[in-house]
Amino acid sequence: HPKSFISEKPSNIVHHLESYSVNKHETWVNEDENLIALTTEEHDEFHKIYGNRNNTRSQFNEYLESKGIDPI
Repeated sequence: HPKSFISEKPSNIVHHLESYSVNKHETWVNEDENLIALTTEEHDEFHKIYGNRNNTRSQFNEYLESKGIDPI
């Protein structure tokens, strides 16, 4: 299994940095540069804070900073 970008625990979720719901017709939406490995707990926490649609890389960077991690 890949490891979570945040905790380095085994990851079982791939998160879209730029929301799939908005960009599903774009060819890049499922490219590696737009995906990041997370644990289920981390993914659920992010979406509890930011909602489940229209998410952005900027929101994810804010989430990282709240955990003391440099933005990507």
